[in-house]
Amino acid sequence: MKQKQLSIAVALSATLLILSVAAVTAISSRGMAPPGPSVPIDGVGPSVAPLDTIQQSATNSPVTFVRASSGGVDSLDPHYMYDTDSGEVIQQVYEPLIFLDREAIDEFVPMLAVTLPQVSGDGTVYTFTIRQGVKFHEGGDLTPSDVAYSFWRWMLQDRSGGPGWIILDPLLGVYDIDDVPGTDLQVCQAVTSAVTYDNDEWTVTFHLDRAFSPMTQIFATPWASVLDKEGMADQGGWAGSCTDWRDYHNPDREDSILWDQMNGTGPFMFDSWASGELKLVRNEDYWRTEPIWDGGPSRRAQLHEVVFKYEGDWSTRLAMLTAGQADSVDVPTEGITDANQLVRDEYDGGEMDPNKLTVLNPNGTLRSFKNLPSVVSADAFFTYDIVSDSNPYIGSGQLDGDGIPTNFFTDTHVRKAFNYCFDWDTFIADAYAGEAEQRRGPIPRGVMGYTSTQEVYTHSLTLCEDEFQQAWGGQVWSNGFSMTIAYNTGNTSRQRAAEIVKENVESITDTFHVQIVGLQWRPDYLDAFFGSKLPMAFFGWREDYHHPHNWVHPYMQSNGIWPDPQRLPQDMQDEFDDKIDECLGLSGSQAEQCYFDLQDMAYDYALDIFLVQPLGRHYEQLWVHGYYHNPAYMGPYYFYVMSEGVRSYVPLTLKRY
Repeated sequence: MKQKQLSIAVALSATLLILSVAAVTAISSRGMAPPGPSVPIDGVGPSVAPLDTIQQSATNSPVTFVRASSGGVDSLDPHYMYDTDSGEVIQQVYEPLIFLDREAIDEFVPMLAVTLPQVSGDGTVYTFTIRQGVKFHEGGDLTPSDVAYSFWRWMLQDRSGGPGWIILDPLLGVYDIDDVPGTDLQVCQAVTSAVTYDNDEWTVTFHLDRAFSPMTQIFATPWASVLDKEGMADQGGWAGSCTDWRDYHNPDREDSILWDQMNGTGPFMFDSWASGELKLVRNEDYWRTEPIWDGGPSRRAQLHEVVFKYEGDWSTRLAMLTAGQADSVDVPTEGITDANQLVRDEYDGGEMDPNKLTVLNPNGTLRSFKNLPSVVSADAFFTYDIVSDSNPYIGSGQLDGDGIPTNFFTDTHVRKAFNYCFDWDTFIADAYAGEAEQRRGPIPRGVMGYTSTQEVYTHSLTLCEDEFQQAWGGQVWSNGFSMTIAYNTGNTSRQRAAEIVKENVESITDTFHVQIVGLQWRPDYLDAFFGSKLPMAFFGWREDYHHPHNWVHPYMQSNGIWPDPQRLPQDMQDEFDDKIDECLGLSGSQAEQCYFDLQDMAYDYALDIFLVQPLGRHYEQLWVHGYYHNPAYMGPYYFYVMSEGVRSYVPLTLKRY
C-alpha cells in the first residue's frame, strides 16, 4: 500500500505543481485518491517526430479544433492512466455507462446504458440495461459481457499508483487487488462475482461490498470506460480468463496494449500520436440518434478533427493563440496580462451570461471565463509522529530551543497556533494573483458537506501567540523551538506558503526558529514526507470523482494517502474512520449532515492547515461555440458538443509591460 500511495502522490502533485502556477484552461479527476491526478510528460509518444507548434496545419478549417496545453499524455489505457491530460483524450473516445448532465456535477444521463441504474433497497446492488446496436470503432458489437470485462480488467490490472483502488473499494472492500484473500484463481473469481452479466437480458449487475453512496459518480468517470473484450484478445491483451490475469497485472506503461492505441464507442476515434501532438477524428458512424441531453447534439460530432498540441513554453502557446493557430490554450498566472490583451469578451463564471460580461478590448479576438470553480486544493500537512532517525529537520529532537520533539504536533495548541499564524490573504495574493479562496476543511466548495458558514482559522498573531503559550503546558513558550520545513524546488506557491509560515511564526518571539529548505521533488521531497520525516509538508489534491468521500478519505481515513505518513494518533484516527464509514452508508440530508460533522471534526482538531482552493480561467477564440464549465471533467471540453463558426481573424499586436 505504501508504494502505491507514493506513486499516486507523485502523479497528483505533478498536476498540482502546474495548477499552482497556472490559471489553467479549466482546473478540472484525480484524483486522485489516493488521487488523482496529472503527470505531464512532454515529448512522450509512440514515435519521435519533431513538431513545429506554430505550423498552420489544418487550423484554418472551421471543423478542426486545436487545443494547446502545457502537459502531455501519459497513457491512452483507461485503466492505467491517472492524469488529466490522458483522461481528457480518453473522455472523447471511450464511453462509460452514464455521463454527467452537461455542466451538472451530480446529475447524470445514460450513455452506454439505456437508463440510469436500478439500485437495490440496501444500496448494494446496481443493475444496468445495456444499449443495443452500438459498435466499437474497430467494428466489434457492444455486449453486456464487454461491460463486465472492462470492470474486471480495471480491478485486476490495478497498476501501482493507478486508479484501481477507486473501483476495488466499493466492490471488494479493499484498496489493492493483492489484499483480496485467496489464490489467484479465487481472487479472480471474487472479481467476476462482483460484476455479473446476462447477454440474453442485456444487463450488467454490480454487487457492492457495502452501501457506497459515491458509486453512481464512479460509473461516470473515464476509468469506467467500456472496452471491446474480443478486440482486446485479438490484440494480445487479457482475454478475460481467470487462469492468466496475473500476467496482465500491474504492467509497465508501454506493456499495456492500449497505451498508444484506442478502440472505443465514442464520437471521436484515435488517429495518431507523435511527439508533441495527438489527433482524433470524427466517428462517422456514431451510434447516438437522440440528443445527449435536453438541447444537446445527436448523431455525428460537428467537429471533424480534434488536435491536442503539447507545448510547455508559454510564449509559444501565446504565439499560437495570437496567430489564430490554436482555438484554446492553457494560460499560466504570469500570462494572464498578455492573454487579456487579446480578449474581447470576459465572462465571470462558466457560461456566456450577458449579465456577467465585460468587454476588455473591442478589437479583441478571444473570449475568456474567470472565477471558474475547481476541484483542486493545496494544503499543509503536519506530521504527528516524526521519524527521528537521521532526521535533519527536527534539530536536537527535543523541546529545548534547538529542535522539536517527534510528537510536537500531537498538541492541539501547536497545530492551532500554526493555523492562526498563517496569512491566507497574502498567500492568495502572492501565489495565485488573487484567484483562489481559503479552504474550510477537507471538503471543498461545490461538494456536499461544504458550507460557507463552516468555522475557519483566520490570520491572528494574537491568537497564534495565545495558543503557543498554552502548548505543551507552557514549555513551547518558555523554551522556544527550532524546526525545518520543506517545499519541492520549483513550486513557487509552496515556497511562498513556507515563507509565510516562517515570517509569522518567527514574529511571535525571537526564540521561535523556522528554517526553509527546497528539496528535489523526486526522490528527496517525496521520500522525506512519506518517510514521515518532515514536520510539515505541502501537497494538494484533485478529486477522482465528485463526492465528499473522495475528499475525507484521502485526508482523514486511516488508509487514505495523507494520514499514513502523517501518523495520526490512534484515538483520533479511530474517530475519523468510524465517522467516515457511517457517512458512506447514508444519503440525502443525513449524509450531508454527516459530512458537515467531519468538516467540524477537522476544524476542532486543527488537523492540517487547509490552504486554498484555486479558481480557474479559460481562454478560447471567439469563433468557438458550445463551451460550458464542468469542474468534474478531465480537461475543459467534451468535444462532442463543440463547434466553430466562420473564422475571421486579424492578429493583434501585444503590448509588452
